[in-house]
Amino acid sequence: MSLVATDGHRLALVTGDASATSSGKERRRRSSAILPKKTLGELGAPAAWTATATSRYERGENHLFFDVGGRLLISRMIDGQFPAYERVIPKGNDKHIEFERDRLTNAVKRVALLSNERSRAVKFQIDKGKVDVTSSSPELG
Repeated sequence: MSLVATDGHRLALVTGDASATSSGKERRRRSSAILPKKTLGELGAPAAWTATATSRYERGENHLFFDVGGRLLISRMIDGQFPAYERVIPKGNDKHIEFERDRLTNAVKRVALLSNERSRAVKFQIDKGKVDVTSSSPELG
């Protein structure tokens, strides 16, 4: 299962292992749907998930039905075509980088203080053994 989100400036892609089965036997065809931001917020809310929560979804003609830990959420699907995100993500990437989460989070928070208010952009320059985290703003430098 792949979940993709964009706000026009940023792109997020999460791919995980999910078995889409019908009656535990028949594999379903690949399908896609565009959901409202509020639906994703509800699905991602801590109240929706517990340590033992199971999740299921069914697709109707214009709606998706989510059963998460015994709670039912019904969402309409948005008509339209999602941007071709596959063209933006490089193919055959052989690079891998690991960060200490707290150090990276703290560095981004410090640098973001001086970023452009509109874009809030933070840039990463990655070299062997070194990462520079920078931002700039016309007002602040």
